[in-house]
Amino acid sequence: MKHSKWDFYRKSLSKSGFFVLFAFLMIPMAFSQRAEDYQFYMNTGREEVLKGNYTTGIVYFDTAIRIMPYYPVLYQDRGYAHLQMKQYGEAASDFSKALDKKPWLTELRFLRGVSYFNLGKTQQAYDDFIRVTEENPQHPQAFDYMNTCKETLTETFGNSSHEANEWARQAEEERYYRSREREAVIWGTVIPLLLWTAVFASW
Repeated sequence: MKHSKWDFYRKSLSKSGFFVLFAFLMIPMAFSQRAEDYQFYMNTGREEVLKGNYTTGIVYFDTAIRIMPYYPVLYQDRGYAHLQMKQYGEAASDFSKALDKKPWLTELRFLRGVSYFNLGKTQQAYDDFIRVTEENPQHPQAFDYMNTCKETLTETFGNSSHEANEWARQAEEERYYRSREREAVIWGTVIPLLLWTAVFASW
């Protein structure tokens, strides 16, 4: 029986369709395997940190991050281990990466401020501690650090009125922009949510 070229094309398409379907089925399986792999290294790293084995914990977190580089909790955990090792530069870097994804984590911002403080980056530390005290006025450690930073900055700029005024201006601008950010969140999220809640409640 003679087959036309259309039969050949139809068979070829059915084979290619099978491979496409197979590839789509394999993607979730591969992702699931990667998730299991990174969770193993993350959990093992946490166990090591709890035992006080910070160096070993960091090695496990490194592996977990190579598998899942966009997961902010991994940077948070590794940053804490670096902080315990007094590796303040690495800690600040990890905390910054985690805060890029989760900027609302006040305690994480406090830890980054502590890292900056120990690096001698007093201005960056001061900015973090100000924001922490604004978000959590009951945070006594942040107030203590903030006041220490303020004293250091005042002493540093005390001999130059121009630099002191410039520092004060930058601090005021920072507070202003943070205030505008909070207003944007309120008007962009909270107010519409309340309005929709009221609409649904009236139905």
